[in-house]
Amino acid sequence: MASGAFGLYAIAAGVIVPAVPFVPGCWLNQDTFAAATGLPIQLVRTVLAICVTFAVYAHSSTAIPVNSDAANCRVTSRLAAWTVCCLLAVLGFGMDHR
Repeated sequence: MASGAFGLYAIAAGVIVPAVPFVPGCWLNQDTFAAATGLPIQLVRTVLAICVTFAVYAHSSTAIPVNSDAANCRVTSRLAAWTVCCLLAVLGFGMDHR
């Protein structure tokens, strides 16, 4: 899942760029993408970055053996909660609302 999201993010970041006066940037850019889909490309990039984040987190939590005691579960839950809070803060404060 992470590799697919990374690939799509690379396309979204490398192909769909701000408007420029030469080809292909004058045909395929952030404005034409938003007009065609109704979504800003930044939102698509954000969703893909979140997919990568959760895929890497899920892989790391299954790849490292963890004791199943209650204290360790609380730490893991707290880490997951902080990760979600930080992602929501980045989304809330980092979106470019034009």
